Amino acid sequence: MQGVDLSAASPAVAKAVGGLARLLYPHTDEVRQLLWDATDLVTERFGSARTFEDRESWLDVLMHFTPRDFLFCDVCDDGQYQALADRQDEVEARWLEDLRPLLDGCPHPFDGLPLMARLRRLQTFFRQDINTLSGGDDERACALLASASSEFERCREDLFFHNSSLITHNSSLITHNSNLYSQYYFVLCAIRPDQSSPDHVQHYRQFFRDFNDRWRTEQDPECCWLLREVQWHHRLALDSHDDQTALAGLWLARPESCAAFRRQLYRWHLELDPYDDFSIGEYSHETGYANEGLRRLASWLTAKQKAGIPIPEGRQADIQMSYGLARQIGAYESVLDDYFYLHADEVLSHLEPSKQKTHLKVRMEALITDDQLLAEAREETSAWNRSELTLEDKYLLEDLSHARV
Repeated sequence: MQGVDLSAASPAVAKAVGGLARLLYPHTDEVRQLLWDATDLVTERFGSARTFEDRESWLDVLMHFTPRDFLFCDVCDDGQYQALADRQDEVEARWLEDLRPLLDGCPHPFDGLPLMARLRRLQTFFRQDINTLSGGDDERACALLASASSEFERCREDLFFHNSSLITHNSSLITHNSNLYSQYYFVLCAIRPDQSSPDHVQHYRQFFRDFNDRWRTEQDPECCWLLREVQWHHRLALDSHDDQTALAGLWLARPESCAAFRRQLYRWHLELDPYDDFSIGEYSHETGYANEGLRRLASWLTAKQKAGIPIPEGRQADIQMSYGLARQIGAYESVLDDYFYLHADEVLSHLEPSKQKTHLKVRMEALITDDQLLAEAREETSAWNRSELTLEDKYLLEDLSHARV
């Protein structure tokens, strides 16, 4: 990608080039420079856009390859930063208003809108913090997610089975159609994040069969860039062996998702992952995965606290166990850090004797170095029935075998 000229890039090209650069960022200095150049260009275009529609377009590009919390982190001038943030708030307020039918529980929230507009609204939905949208109410969060999934299935039906008007090679529609397919792909990734899962593979194969058939002979540069990004994103997703389904469930701190998240972390912590090559890049990847999991758990916890919704001790223990293990592979989240050190003892004292309580003792001891907790955990695990051990129990025993005597 050396020599890419972004000076006259359209939003579609800037979106694809920036997306590719973000995917390849860890690997070469040239790609890092390309990502910085793309970020600077898109930020400048967003700041100078004269119409609301142009501001929407460029903010969408920027959010496609830049984490939301770091959109304008390279802007040093306070006045310029605030002006950009105000523009962002204006656009996002409109986007949230577009989601009103879904948030209000309408059975078919986006009926009557073109397919591209419906996918755009779904992408906006999945960019939001579900716990903020639900006010910490898990039932409402599940209902919103179910509604979004149902709307996506209607989009899928329209794209692949009902909307024959999209099957065209008219050059005036190429950019529209390539953007449509790109939009569909990234919403699909949000709904079915584990691309190698047997439950999800058919959806990705359906997409790529249709996408490849329609664009195999196209030479339009915008289409080519979008195709490159989607293909590369998919290839990296297939090469990744992280548990993305577990990560998705952490938005609601589901116990089964917390357990799967910890099993993933244990494989790295105990050096049991056959795909881990112990490189600096792998370490960064592992901590990135763990940090994202902690960010989602912190979102759930914070929303519950703001809404005054009590959290059962078992759920709190799950979060603290997950945080303690993530810390051991280098992850960190300030909200959970304060919560762990302020409340772990209290949560532990309210738990009945159980395997979960033993797990929490080990995770606490690893961070605070408490000989009594370690001795108690060893005594308790010695009485476990070896025929009834879960995989996480076995990982804990392996971890204890390496702990200090």
